[in-house]
Amino acid sequence: MEIPANNQYGLKVKHHHGVCLARNPKTGVIEHHLPIPQAENVFGNFFYYDSDTRGTIFVIKSEKGYEILKLGDQNWRPLQPDFRKGQPVLKFKDNDREKLLFFYLVRTPQQQGTFDLEISCFDLLTEKYEKLRNFPRNIFCDVTKLIPFYWESDPAIAIGELSKEHGLRVLVMKNDYSWNEQVIEICSPFLNQHLIPTGIIPVAFVNTLLWFRYRKHNHRNIEYCYDTILGRVMGSKEV
Repeated sequence: MEIPANNQYGLKVKHHHGVCLARNPKTGVIEHHLPIPQAENVFGNFFYYDSDTRGTIFVIKSEKGYEILKLGDQNWRPLQPDFRKGQPVLKFKDNDREKLLFFYLVRTPQQQGTFDLEISCFDLLTEKYEKLRNFPRNIFCDVTKLIPFYWESDPAIAIGELSKEHGLRVLVMKNDYSWNEQVIEICSPFLNQHLIPTGIIPVAFVNTLLWFRYRKHNHRNIEYCYDTILGRVMGSKEV
């Protein structure tokens, strides 16, 4: 379970050669010089600006887990509790408050060797966690294969299971944290025969278009745009 950070329109944190910078990816302009994080490698990051307090917050994902920094602080701090390194995380808005959703697997004490999915909500402004306890159980056979991704332009959050036999079966989280089940049939022979068996993952669903991401052997990512109405791949791009 892994998904890239949703920071397409925010600032990008770069850390190399003992320098940490926040750069605008559209203009290339360096907006801030930041303290050096504990991590050696930054794999992804989130940027948050609160218009009321005019506070700027960065969260980075690294080989050490997640670290947070409020602009003006002298040091990065590890997010508490200390989540595992490979844990997927998505950013979303809840009543104009920016929050992060952490998805992680826990072993079920009742059945040895099986897992359950837990979801924690982290408020970027207050830095407080809330565990979501209403995620439907017994919907998916194997929660280790579930993939969280963005749904529509809100963006809402969805978590789904992709298979050649059943297409994409998802639970979509609504604004009141309730869940709605939907199934998207994958009619494309190209996706079914070549990409789904090799580990392609959904990353976003917007206006009937479902975006998949596939990691090539040269470690470059390529995204495919699938039209759920026409039932075919409309194009692709390297990211």
